[in-house]
This record gives sequence, C-alpha cells and structure tokens, in this order.
Amino acid sequence: MEAESAMILLFSLLVLALAFELVVAISCSISVFNFSLIVPAVLAFTISFHKSKKEILKKSAATKVFDNLQVGHRGCRLPNYVENTLPAIFHAIELGAEAVEIDIRLCKDDVPIVFHDCSFHRLLDVEGRVEDYTYEQIKQMRFRNHPTVGIPRLEEVLDVVKEKNVKLMIESKERRLLGKMAEVLAKLYKERDLYTDACVISFNPFFLWLLNRADPRIITCFLYKNNLYSGWAKSGTEELSPFLQKTATWVDFFLTFSAETILPALVGSTMIGPHRNKASASYIEQWRSKGYSIYFWVTNTKEEWLWMRSNRVSVSTDFPHLFELTKPTKGDVTPRQSPK
Repeated sequence: MEAESAMILLFSLLVLALAFELVVAISCSISVFNFSLIVPAVLAFTISFHKSKKEILKKSAATKVFDNLQVGHRGCRLPNYVENTLPAIFHAIELGAEAVEIDIRLCKDDVPIVFHDCSFHRLLDVEGRVEDYTYEQIKQMRFRNHPTVGIPRLEEVLDVVKEKNVKLMIESKERRLLGKMAEVLAKLYKERDLYTDACVISFNPFFLWLLNRADPRIITCFLYKNNLYSGWAKSGTEELSPFLQKTATWVDFFLTFSAETILPALVGSTMIGPHRNKASASYIEQWRSKGYSIYFWVTNTKEEWLWMRSNRVSVSTDFPHLFELTKPTKGDVTPRQSPK
C-alpha cells in the first residue's frame, strides 16, 4: 500500500517536475540550473512520451470496438442482485448490455476474483480481507441474503461474455501487487486472445503503465475525477494508505492536471474514462480529435443517459433498465450539444 501510494504521487510529480524544469530551463540563465541533470531527464521523458504517442496511434483503431457501448456497472446494482456476480451480469446482458464492467482483486494465492472491496464485511458475513484467503476458501463463501450466490473468478466471467458476445471492462482494484496483477492479466490476454473482447480500466496510472509494459496490445482506459482521492480520504469508500490519505489533495492536483494533458499517452492508454460531470460536446470532441475513445462512469438518470447515448460515447449505469430507452447506435460519432 505504501509503495503504491508513493508511486502514484511520484508518477504525477515526475510529469509536472519535468514540464516545470523545461520551462525554467528555457526562461532562466544557464548558470542558475544544472543542465547536466535537467537536459537528460527532459530528453528521456520526451523520447518516452513520443514513443507512447506512436503506440497510441497504432492502438486507436483497435480501441474502436469499445466505442459507443452501453455498459452494466458491476453487472447491475439492483435489490435482487449482488454486484459483480454472475446473476447480476446475466441480468444486465438480458436487458441489453453491450458490455459489462467488473472489479477484480487478487486473493492470497494470486487468483483474480471478481470483487470490489478490500474486505468482505459489506456484503458477506465474513471477517478479514480478500488477500487473507485462498481461492479454495473464497469459493465456499456466500453473500448475505443470497445463500446460493458466490464470488466468481475472472475466468468464469470471461466465459460468460464470450458466450454472450458482449465486451468486458475489467477494473483492477489491486493495491498490493500491481506487477503481479499486470502479469496475471497479460497471461490471460495471451492465452485467451482477449485483445478485442476486453479492456482494462484503472484509476492508477502506475498500474496501467506496468500493464502496458507487460503487453502493449492490451487496450487500457485511464479513469479519473477531480478531487477523487480527497473524496475517498473523507468518505472512506476506498482503501487508502495513511500516506495517501495525507497527500490526497496533492495527488488530486497533479493527477487532474496530467490526466487532461499527457498522462494517458504516457501510460499507453487509448481510452479516457472521466467522471460523468466532465461530459460536454466540446470535451468529447477534444479527446476524439486526439484519437481517444471515451467512457463515462456512472450515469443513473434518464436525462443523462439519453444525452450520453445521443453523443455516441460508452457509458455505464447501475440500473440496466435504462438500456430499454436506447437501442445500440454504433457508427455515428457526431457529438450533440451538452444539456448543461
């Protein structure tokens, strides 16, 4: 956790620091700065950035299969269904989902399971964290008030979406072993040829960078929201280390700036995943002009849903009955005016 928190902050600081050093180097006298350090750093960053941009152009065409999809968030989140379970996923698909979004974590023996939280107590009568149990132990668990429903493995969900011919958005919630998660996903992609069937989404730019290094063919989406980590630190809805809780405001500042500029290309993402409050016709056009696909999360009102679908962006919802309001409309990517 401490390592992950430090890497997020360091990654964001690097982006801004190099940009700042370049501006200072141009505007100030040579005697003030040590150019033997600044120039190589800026040069290395520039080469890496341009290499990433070339990869983006190559991957953009492949990313289009994830454009303009109506997505079931965690399958669905309805009273009679448990999020991130096979019944929830089947229900979303039955109501018209063209893609399903799920959350995954690694359990004690590094098996990827489909579960959002770091611990079980919100949904099960089980104490402890996901990482404390092996998959053999976890597959015996059942959800509170749903005695026949268990926690699926990622591979079970992959089988379902393949059979039903829908896309999958995989959000990694792993906090401990980012490199291991990247390794596990890269292996699954290669074994199952998932490159046009699934994309990986994450708020963690360092994880996306690791995954891109493990297999640059994997389509990834960088998720972000203004003041995201500050909100998590206050609400406690996400697991944050003490270090990240203390530095949340700074992390938000650096991530928000870099997310709107160079960070997606730097980590190899060809999709951008902003919060729905960013939605506008100009915003959509801005990213499309750069070759990016767009995924907004999570829209649960009729007005927002209709606007998103009219603008031909991928968008998720907790409530799949909204799918009935709109039919699949692939092909047209002309942005409509924002209702804001």
